[in-house]
Amino acid sequence: SLEMINSMKLHEARSLSSPLLNAPRDKIRTIATSEASSGDEALKIIHDNPVDLVFAYHVLPDMSGLELLSQIRHEQRTALLPFILVTEVTDRTEFINSIELGASDYLLMPFS
Repeated sequence: SLEMINSMKLHEARSLSSPLLNAPRDKIRTIATSEASSGDEALKIIHDNPVDLVFAYHVLPDMSGLELLSQIRHEQRTALLPFILVTEVTDRTEFINSIELGASDYLLMPFS
């Protein structure tokens, strides 16, 4: 799965901790996220909506995260879109490839 973050303000703030629930709505900044189940779906979302950040798994059903990154980098409108690759792969070569292709960062799973 992939997560694309759009920094637009939401009217309904989900998953806020209880102290924030009492804060005035104009003081709370939330983000909207879109989720895609494939690289092709992610590309469609990215092209149809303004997206500020992409988190993508290394292995996707229809392409690799690196292939998705490469397609995003080849379009002028999305060439500078921050892209974080999430993976269980600990191979240093994969890390270097992702950075060379233009990944903004690389997160190793599992998270602790």
